[in-house]
Amino acid sequence: MGELWERQKGERDSTYTYFYIYLHELKALPKKLQDVINYIDNLPTNGSLREYRTNLIKVPTLGQLQHMSSKWKWEDRDIAYRNHLARLDEEAKQEQFAKDNDSIIEAIQEGLKYNKKLRRQLNHSDYAESTKINLNYTLSRELDLLNKNLRLSVGKPINISKSEQDVSLDAEVEYTGLSDLFEAFNEGRKQYHKKQSKQ
Repeated sequence: MGELWERQKGERDSTYTYFYIYLHELKALPKKLQDVINYIDNLPTNGSLREYRTNLIKVPTLGQLQHMSSKWKWEDRDIAYRNHLARLDEEAKQEQFAKDNDSIIEAIQEGLKYNKKLRRQLNHSDYAESTKINLNYTLSRELDLLNKNLRLSVGKPINISKSEQDVSLDAEVEYTGLSDLFEAFNEGRKQYHKKQSKQ
C-alpha cells in the first residue's frame, strides 16, 4: 500500500488528484477544502493546460470533497507527509552538521597542538620572568577555550573536575590536554607568587 500520502488501494484517479492538490499545492495552514476548489477553478483553460484542466480535473463540490477527505483521511495523511518532510530535513541538517563538526574538531586539534608547541617554546625562551608568566597565562586561557570547544563539539559537558586527567571523547579523538592545562596554570601561579614574595 505504500506510505499514507501515496495513492491508496481503491482510491480513484479523481479522488487522488484532489488529494494531491490538497497535499502539495495548498501551502497555507490550516488547509481548507474550499481552497482545493479555488485552485482547480483558477487553472488555465487555454494553452498547454487546457486539455488537462477541461478533461481530467472536474471542479468538485464542497460536499464531495468533505466526503472524500473523511473517507480517505486527508488530514492524517497530510500530517504524516509533513512529518516525513520534517524528518528528511532534520536528517539533512544532521548530516551537514556532522561534516561541519569534523572540520571543527580537526581545527581545534590543530589549535591544541600549536598551543602546546608555543608553550614549549615559551618555557625555553629568554623572555623576562614576568613576560613568561603573562604569556603562559594567555596560552593557558586559550587552551582552556580550545578544550571546552572540543568537548562541546562531541557532545561532552564543559565543566571538568580537576581530577579528570584524560578524557576519551570518542573512538577517533583522544583528549589529553587537561593535565597540561592545570600544569600551566599551577606553574604560572607558582612563578607569580614567587615573584611577589621577592618584592
